[in-house]
Formats: sequence, C-alpha cells, structure tokens
Amino acid sequence: FAVMFQVPVAGVLLPLSLVLLAGVIGFSALGTLLGGITSTLRGKEVLLPLLLFPLIAPILIVVVHLTGAILEGEPIQIFNRGDMLRDFTYIDDVVEGLTRVLDAPPAPDPAWKAEAPDPASSAALAKLLADRSDGVATAAAAALGKIAGTPAAAALGGALAGAAGVRQANIARAYLACADRLLDHGKQSAAATIYGRLAEPGLPRPVRLAALRGKLAAAGDRAADMVLALLASDDPDERAIAAGCAGDLIGPEAIRSAVDQFPKLPAKGQVLLLAALAGAGDKVAMPVAVAAAASDRETVCAAGIRALGKLGDAAAVPRLVEALAAGGDLAGPAGESLGEIFGDGVDGAIVTAMQKAETRLRGTLIDVLAERRSVQAVPALLEEAGNDKAGIRHRAVSALGKVAEPKDVAAMIARLLQTEKGRERDDTAKAIVSVCNRIPGADQRADPVIAVLAQANNADRCVLLPLLGRVGGDKALAEVQRAMRSGDAQIKAA
Repeated sequence: FAVMFQVPVAGVLLPLSLVLLAGVIGFSALGTLLGGITSTLRGKEVLLPLLLFPLIAPILIVVVHLTGAILEGEPIQIFNRGDMLRDFTYIDDVVEGLTRVLDAPPAPDPAWKAEAPDPASSAALAKLLADRSDGVATAAAAALGKIAGTPAAAALGGALAGAAGVRQANIARAYLACADRLLDHGKQSAAATIYGRLAEPGLPRPVRLAALRGKLAAAGDRAADMVLALLASDDPDERAIAAGCAGDLIGPEAIRSAVDQFPKLPAKGQVLLLAALAGAGDKVAMPVAVAAAASDRETVCAAGIRALGKLGDAAAVPRLVEALAAGGDLAGPAGESLGEIFGDGVDGAIVTAMQKAETRLRGTLIDVLAERRSVQAVPALLEEAGNDKAGIRHRAVSALGKVAEPKDVAAMIARLLQTEKGRERDDTAKAIVSVCNRIPGADQRADPVIAVLAQANNADRCVLLPLLGRVGGDKALAEVQRAMRSGDAQIKAA
C-alpha cells in the first residue's frame, strides 16, 4: 500500500499486521485441513481448489473489510457487542420436540387472572426496558403491553418518559396496547389516564390519534361533550376521529347538547357530525338534521338534506320537496333522501306534495314514488295517468307498472281502453303486463285481464286480446283460441 498507492501506513502498522496475520492463519489453517482431507483422493488437484475457494471467501471478505477500515481511519463495527451465539441443535431433536408438543395440547391455567396475567414476569420484563439493545427493549415492551397489569402499566409509563426515537415509538405502541386491554377489562379510569398521556404532543402522530380514539371510548358520560369539542378542532384528523365515534357516543340524552352546540361548530365539523349521526340512523338526532337543512351554508345544508333521508320522517318531506324544486346542487341530495326516508305518513306526504306540484316537479315526485314502490300512491298515479300532459301520463303509467298490484289491473285496463292506438297505449299495456307478471302462479297471471275480457264489448275485446298474448299462459291461450273461432273478423284479426 505504501509503495504502490502511496498510502501512509506508519501509524497503523500494528493493527494492520494483526489483521494480515489473522488472515494468513485462517487461510493456512483451512488450506491445510482441506489439503489433508483430499491428499489421498484421486483428482485432488481439481478437488482442492473447488473446496477451498468457496470456504475461503468469508475470510477474504473480512480481511478486506478490516484492512479498508484501518487504512481509512474508520471505527470497526462490532455486531451484538461481540457476543456471538451459535446453536448446534440437531434437527431430529427439534422435530421430536414439536411432535411431543402436538401430542400434549396446552390447557388453561386455572390460577390465571385477566386483570393481572403474570405480575411476576412484569418486574423482570421491566428491567429489560432499559437494555442497551433496542430489540430487547421493544420485545419487553410488547410483552408488558399484553400483560397489561398495574405493574406493567407503571413500567411502560416510566420507560416512555426517558425514551426517544424508535425506542420511544415502540414503547408508546406497547403502552397503547396496555391501555386497550385495561379498557377491555373494565378499568376505564386507568385506561383513560394512559390514553390522555399518549395523546399529548411529542409522541408519534398515529399513536396520538389512536390514543384520542381510546380516550373517547373510556370517557363514559363525558364522551359526547368531548366529541363535540373535537369536531370544533382545527386538526382534520381529530375531527375525523370524533366523527367516526359520534354515532356510537352521542345517545338520546346527549342529542339536546348536540343541537345546542351544532351552530357553534365550524362547517366541516357540522358536516362530519351529520354524516356520523345519519350513519347511526337514530331518529332522535332528527333535530340536528332539520337545523342543518335550514343552514345558509351550502355544504352544511346539503349534509342536512342527506341526513334527513336517514333521520327524517313525514315532517321533513316539505323541506326535501322544497330543495328538490329549487334545483341546483341540493336537488340531487333531496331526491335521494326522498327515496330513502321512511316512517308513518311519508308516502302520503309525498303524494300530497306531488298533487300540488307544478308539472316538472310533479313528474319528478312521480318517479320518487315509483322508486319507493309506494302502493299507497296507486290511486293518485291512476289519476295522473289521465293528466292532460303527455309527459305526466307517461311517468304515471311507468310508475304504475312498478307499484300497482293485481287488484289494480282492472283500473289500469280502463285507462288502457281510453287511450288512442299508438305509443301511449303500448306503454300502458306494458305496465299491465309487468303487474300481471308479478303474480306468483303462472296459471293465474292472466286472470285479471280475463275477468275484464268477459265483460267487454267487441271493440274492447279487440284491444284486450293482444294484451292476453303478452301476458301468456294456458288460460290466455284458451281465450285466444276461443276468439279465433269467433264469427267477428275484427276479433279474429286481434
């Protein structure tokens, strides 16, 4: 190195000599061993290099690494503080041990207690939290988090105070697991204390947010107020966590507080609260949705309109119809909520609004009633099927095909017979066929039409016979065959 590369070696001659000596010894020892083994074998000249080169590679790699570190003045990295362990367990012993374990399945320990799983091991594990190895400390923390007794919690809390970096994050996660187990075992006060500490600034954000969720779960009667306070936070993650818990934590007794606090929340907090309450589906929260639906902030108003679909009743229908009539961005959520809202009198309220509405809105409400499969709306739809506006008639007939029952077929046929030949009559016939096809027994599907056919004059029979053909069935075929034997040419043609 000194002659060919001009590397100064004066100050490192001793450690460099030791490395070179160790390399020579290793190379010589391995070469001598393999040479002795192969000396009596045929082809030893070929066999010796094939065995020696792969085995000598680790020695060469170590010598090169150490030489480079010495010449560059870098410290030599020592793994595991130089404490190297090797396991020479025979594989057959491992297999035999596993077989014996399988033959003796574990049984529960009757002395084990959930609130104090293993207090004796907590003290031993607590000492390992201060171990110089991060791996050992992390494993000890994880074990204490699972034990979750009072000594384990105290040990984790003490270790967290003096930890930093990766070790702090690992201990914090174990401390969080400890709090979760304490909460599961009914120790809300102890769990809440840990959650409160883990929610403080300075700890990893995922841990703080998880601790915040646990803090809400352990808050008991104070949970609703905490949720409302968090919904007013500037932190979007805190708002999201509060919203995720709101549906479960804001019960009937806290709704009044939610209604009072609702106007004080920022718009994003109001929207999240509405979505959470709507997801829970408890109609006791309806006042919050009603208040939001009247808001002058469009995002809040839209959220309130959506929430009314889950939380509202018949009293909310006029507001939804108003939003639907206004059009714009609120029309979509209003239409969806009208399709979802349920309760006594809802269908009747929509029917009443439909009958009072102008043409465009009336058609939309007819579509809503069809989507709701509102049987209560059939009389009103039959009336609208005779409306002087063709578009309304078309929508009403289409809706009847979805919501009418077999007992309504006679009234639908009466409307069919009043229509002129063409598309409108064809649409009405399709709606009648759709209703008949919902009759469970295939042989009975033509009965409503046959009942009217028996009382019809020849002109009406000419309209109804093609309808029977669309309905199908043996009874319909028999009626058609009977008509074929008629002396009336028009009936035969029909």
